[in-house]
Amino acid sequence: LEVLPAVLTAGVVFAVVQFLVSNFIGPELTDVLAALVSMAAVALLLRVWKPRALWGFAADRAAVPAGGTARLRSVGAAVAQVVDPPGRIVRAYMMYVILVVVILIGQMGNLPFFSGSPAGNVKNALHTPANITADFKCGQPAYKLCPAPWIGPTATQDAGAFKFPFWRFQWPGSYTGTSAKPKPEIFQEPQIVTKSTAYPITFTWDFLAAAGSLVLFACIIAFIVMASRGAPLRLFFTTYGRTLRQLALPIMTIAFILGIAAVMNFSGMTSTLALLMAKTGAVFPFFSAVIGALGVFLTGSDTASNTLFGPMQAFTAKQIVIGGHHLNPILTAGTNSSGGVMGKMISPQNLSVGAAGVNRVGAEGEIFRRTIGYSLILTAAVGFVALIEVYLIPGIIPTLS
Repeated sequence: LEVLPAVLTAGVVFAVVQFLVSNFIGPELTDVLAALVSMAAVALLLRVWKPRALWGFAADRAAVPAGGTARLRSVGAAVAQVVDPPGRIVRAYMMYVILVVVILIGQMGNLPFFSGSPAGNVKNALHTPANITADFKCGQPAYKLCPAPWIGPTATQDAGAFKFPFWRFQWPGSYTGTSAKPKPEIFQEPQIVTKSTAYPITFTWDFLAAAGSLVLFACIIAFIVMASRGAPLRLFFTTYGRTLRQLALPIMTIAFILGIAAVMNFSGMTSTLALLMAKTGAVFPFFSAVIGALGVFLTGSDTASNTLFGPMQAFTAKQIVIGGHHLNPILTAGTNSSGGVMGKMISPQNLSVGAAGVNRVGAEGEIFRRTIGYSLILTAAVGFVALIEVYLIPGIIPTLS
């Protein structure tokens, strides 16, 4: 309870910023912006409030302000900290600022103020040069990268907007016939749908406007800023190489998880699981949180849990009717992600990382025993919040339209 004001400040600010960003900007910056603003809010709070005891490492005795009344509680040994000058701290955070700005520019085409409301309405959209990214796509390029000019008229979009090419193709083996008249080979069948329906398997690669590409652009711009302060060019390539080596295993893991998820979706396994979970009926929103937490416990990643179980959550929602309407798949998919966060504190992979971070390797079992109760309580809380949204405040749930 000593640190409850800081906990509430961080949590409330994070939730509010995440809600605003996800609803009005896009998914790419929900965590980054929310985390930055939350840290800033806690820093401002600590200027006017301090807990009775300051938690820190044994080597951080200097962290207690001179003449202060707070006492320092030691957590463990740590390397002595060096206080960085303000300019260095500003440059460090500038990397995040550049990332945010680049992604915001990349998302201008999705913002009502820039691209009209609804997005793409040229009657109330800003036009070039005010809106330079109203449309990141070429339209329908078929099997060519971009048949239309990068800058030119499009029937439903801002005529002066930049148009970045993307590549779309039908997955080999899923269609027969010619490219002009493809015949689908994979179908969704009852009970998942009311009648046999072709299951489109089309891959779209928006290689210039993708979130990962925008992050790469931000990295290049950030390094230019670093180079202006004397950073050598080889530093960029050596850091890039070390990052690739460090992330080689996670990249392979995510690739396999995405492959498994695609096989599950297109083979009908996800739909079959959805039919089973639909038997829970009106209380399924509660179990959505449990499934999400279980997914993160098994995989160690909320992203992996969403990839594996998100489609199942959406399929299940479409099978359940509450009050004459199908359950909203946005709610169940979102609850899967929120419940997954509550399972992260007991995931074996994350326990190992956390224990290593505080120099407590081998104490994973103790950490698990201390966190399992909180994980179960918070997972149940997420489930109850989902039930409240369904039955008491359904208007808060976004729609697919």
